[in-house]
Amino acid sequence: MKYVAKDEYDNRISRLKPIAGDIVYGREGTYGNAAILPDGYDFCLGQRVMLFRADSKKCLPRYLLQALISDDVKRQADSKSMGATVAHVNVADAKRFLIALPPINLQKQFADFVAIADKSKNTAQSQISKLNQEKEAAIQKYFKS
Repeated sequence: MKYVAKDEYDNRISRLKPIAGDIVYGREGTYGNAAILPDGYDFCLGQRVMLFRADSKKCLPRYLLQALISDDVKRQADSKSMGATVAHVNVADAKRFLIALPPINLQKQFADFVAIADKSKNTAQSQISKLNQEKEAAIQKYFKS
């Protein structure tokens, strides 16, 4: 993320202003990384990314995010990846990604499950980090030269 001047921002949002819930998708280099834009910020897109906006009547943003970072969509992107020096996904190809679209209630159940799993994963990573710090402190204490 970087900040841009007001005139640059206005220029970048002239076609479409990103809003909370939109998904930003990396399309060059390590393409396929994606994130949902949070509330409370004014965003504009830079180069090498594209924006997905879910139709809320058909698809939940959290479900679409998981679909876009799935192995299935990654395989589709890999099959279309172009570029001699830097692999990338064209916007036109990304528009043709095939994504399973279950009913909204199942998407919500899935999104809720992913949120719980992510929370557990973050807790575990935090605990591992804390244990590693304690281990390093113990090593310093007991093996000090």
